[in-house]
Amino acid sequence: MRADLEYLNNIRFELDKSKWELEYTMTRIHIIRNQSGLRAQFKHTEETGTYVVKEGRGGINWYNYQKKILIAKLLPFAKECLKERPGTIIQEDNTPAYAS
Repeated sequence: MRADLEYLNNIRFELDKSKWELEYTMTRIHIIRNQSGLRAQFKHTEETGTYVVKEGRGGINWYNYQKKILIAKLLPFAKECLKERPGTIIQEDNTPAYAS
């Protein structure tokens, strides 16, 4: 179940790292004197873009929604609707699991 998250995180790693390095470099350009201490190192965490599944309060999280509903049921249904009714639009509400 979580092997696909590891795969996706490996794909995102380089993109997230290059984005972080650009932002970090831009903040260092404005420094007049040398900055003391260790140079910051990139860590692929939730804050820098890695996918994380958090255990909630019993509701559906983004991962379960994507695997059990979106990919398994909603997308095949939408494709079937497009055959008979081109231009069909699928709209969801603002439930947090949908936002991802």
